[in-house]
Amino acid sequence: DYIIAHGLFSWVPDAVRTRVLEIYAECLAPQGVGYISYNTYPGCKVREMLWDMMKYYTAEIADPMQRVAAGVQYLGFLNFAAEKGTAYQTVINAELAQYSQRTVENIFHDDFASLNRPFYFHEFNDLLKPHGLQFLSEVDAYWAESNLRPQIAAKLDELGDDIVRREQFTDFIRGRPFRSSLVCRDNISLDRHAGPDILRSFFLASQAEPVADKPDVRSRSAEVFKGLDETEITVDDPLTKAALVTLQEAWSKPLEFEELMSRASQLSGQASADDIANAAAELLDLFKKGFIYLHRSRQPFTDKPGEKPRASSFVQWQIRKNCADITALSGMNLRPEGDPMRLLLLLCDGTRNREALVAEFSRRIKFN
Repeated sequence: DYIIAHGLFSWVPDAVRTRVLEIYAECLAPQGVGYISYNTYPGCKVREMLWDMMKYYTAEIADPMQRVAAGVQYLGFLNFAAEKGTAYQTVINAELAQYSQRTVENIFHDDFASLNRPFYFHEFNDLLKPHGLQFLSEVDAYWAESNLRPQIAAKLDELGDDIVRREQFTDFIRGRPFRSSLVCRDNISLDRHAGPDILRSFFLASQAEPVADKPDVRSRSAEVFKGLDETEITVDDPLTKAALVTLQEAWSKPLEFEELMSRASQLSGQASADDIANAAAELLDLFKKGFIYLHRSRQPFTDKPGEKPRASSFVQWQIRKNCADITALSGMNLRPEGDPMRLLLLLCDGTRNREALVAEFSRRIKFN
């Protein structure tokens, strides 16, 4: 049902890239979904310049970790040496900022690779066609057009149903450097204009928090909600405001649409069919803007620890392998804050109650 090619497509020769798509064509189920990540233009046009400079400067360094450290340090020097306030210095400074958020291994794989082929989106789409594949959406489907000014969104709407041109023009606007695209077989008819009723088939989740301590969810007064990346959205519909408050309180557990509307109706006092239809339309718009997550099934975790708490086996495996980040059952990547938190997750194996956890945790910390 699913085939994943992550960190591969842009970093292999053409023949291997072709074979990857052949495997998708041969093995993907009739209703299957494929995932392909790759570097993209125009965002990588700037990055290519910096990649070339780092690789040239570090060409005589054999150790990969030392090479990355020297390359990033050299960019820091270039940022210092460049003429102050110029576009060139701004570009270097922006790239330096994103390096601080990445691991050394990731930088070496992506930026120091001898093969690194970015694509314009329309080029990627052309590669799919001979293999009977079509673009479905991005993994982060909301990213492309979220928070676009109304006049820009209106200009994109002039493109109609031409998804390739729309996606490509959006990349031009955003300067997008990387994509994580979903693909499927081209004999599937896609509905790219699904209405609000589609939410009834999903579980909804949101981390958007109200700015006010006690938001008014019973009147049409405007309330501001803040997303993870500090972006803000103003909402005045009572039922929609109540839904966002309900989802924030339930985080990270997603709620079925009907359950969400039931809880939100109790908070807002709004429960008519028109109220629910209007809230559904607003929630769908919030999904497109990145404030709502949609899930096809209920997530396999509890929001309240049991008598003997148990972390997922995969998280414990990641900790034993010294992975910096761990993957929660919600699908989110998290970074435990320090060794004590990592130890606690290892001890939560379902065999200890709280008293036993405290005792074993205290014993281990004492000897460490």
